[in-house]
Amino acid sequence: MQDTVTQVVEQKLNGIDNLIYMSSASDSAGAVAINLTFKAGTDPNIAQVQVQNKLQLAVPLLPQIVQRQGIQVVKSTRNFLLIVGLVSEDGSMDRNALNDYLVSNIQDIVSRVEGVGELQLFGTQNAMRIWLNPAKLNNYHLTTNDVIAALQAQNAQISAGQFGGTPAAPGQQLNATITARTLLQSVEQFDAIILKTNSDGSTVRLKDVAECKIGTENYDIIARYKGKPVGGMAIRLAAGANALDTANRVKAKMEELSGFFLPA
Repeated sequence: MQDTVTQVVEQKLNGIDNLIYMSSASDSAGAVAINLTFKAGTDPNIAQVQVQNKLQLAVPLLPQIVQRQGIQVVKSTRNFLLIVGLVSEDGSMDRNALNDYLVSNIQDIVSRVEGVGELQLFGTQNAMRIWLNPAKLNNYHLTTNDVIAALQAQNAQISAGQFGGTPAAPGQQLNATITARTLLQSVEQFDAIILKTNSDGSTVRLKDVAECKIGTENYDIIARYKGKPVGGMAIRLAAGANALDTANRVKAKMEELSGFFLPA
């Protein structure tokens, strides 16, 4: 990441007006964060536009996977304003479930609060984890690329057309979209993915070479509060926003949500 992404982007970001310095951090999980610090009084909106324009020059030089995922540009202060945490008092939810709930139900709501610039999560949402067995792959003469290709081909949502579409027949009163296949959701559905069909008609499925289970996207971060697992996120202040007012709005929003997702 340092060689193929961070250095490429940093080289293209030179020459922005009122830029004092930049710092970057790359981790083994594939995440890159580049922080740009501007002179006091710089219009954050103009600075953001200039950064986005410079990034457009770097995008064609980045790896394809980075281009598909995209690059996010946010304007915020460097330090954390607040840290929000979810704790399961009765222990019924582990840290993975707490983080998944935080991402699915709280992150977007808090990010829309006036004055909030950026959210940093101390964890990730749930995902389907597929643990490949190299020995079994070798026995069936398969590679990881074969598994990836099968996943991309069979884990897709396909629309088969419309019922009652135009031009409508006389007296037609119903119009509906026909979906032939939807995205896979359960472990059993992923286990049944066909990787290979043999000459005798037998098939090799994903469960024959891998273990599928629901886990978290990243296991590198572990957060605890008083010894209990916690799902947490840090909030950075938007450029030019009032810190005290923003903190009060976030606390009020969390109190509003507390009656919805926290036990009494």
